[in-house]
Amino acid sequence: NGGASGIDNANDIALDSENNVYVCGSANESSSGNDALMIKYNNSGSLVWVKQFTGNGLFNDEFRKIKTDDQDNVYVSGTVYSEVNNDDYLIIKYDKNGNQLWQKTYNGTGSNVDRVNAMTLSNDKIIVTGESFGTGSQLDFITIEYDSSGNQSWIAGYNGALNRIDKATAITSDVKGNVYVTGESTITIGNVDFITIKYDTQGNQKQVLQYFGQANNNDRPADIAVNEKEEIFVSGTTYRQSTNTDIITLKYSN
Repeated sequence: NGGASGIDNANDIALDSENNVYVCGSANESSSGNDALMIKYNNSGSLVWVKQFTGNGLFNDEFRKIKTDDQDNVYVSGTVYSEVNNDDYLIIKYDKNGNQLWQKTYNGTGSNVDRVNAMTLSNDKIIVTGESFGTGSQLDFITIEYDSSGNQSWIAGYNGALNRIDKATAITSDVKGNVYVTGESTITIGNVDFITIKYDTQGNQKQVLQYFGQANNNDRPADIAVNEKEEIFVSGTTYRQSTNTDIITLKYSN
């Protein structure tokens, strides 16, 4: 329960090699608004430690995604509010004892809304993706890879043809370290469709895959998976005039 006894949210959960449990989200505090929050419990449910991150002033900060690695380090990502830049990407690495090892933020070229929506770990790399306000465009995909020390390896963006709202919603990687991102992109005014992008280990764009629903309406992906053959699976919702919103799953060959 946050200090202000207001609205506290859990957004994601992860386990480590000893089956300790990590939960991330936000807590409402009377002195600092909503703070990003991470809690560690042991396998019996006893509280081990709590970590909070406070940005600037009485604004909303939150952890949205959490992962652990083979050394039981913990990675959390989300958003931190800045009075100058609005929401920025936030990525923090902690060791298993809750000591902060590094912290990274990203402010998009438009110095406006930048939000992490998904994160994955791949071969000691940390990759986040989400939505970022661009220059001359609205929201764009922005995907960033960091090494285990927090150094940025590469950054890649995707802006749809209409320069309007494009949001990455899910991310995964394959055994070779290629990265796959899916999200929604404004294809026609008022309608969004699936966009799935493959990046190589250097962040070069290798494929852009589009799905346009039958009714020329809103189609939104929810998650993505890839197998050892580099076949891509994307699932989400699509609108059809006869049945309204339906679940759809797509498979793409390598």
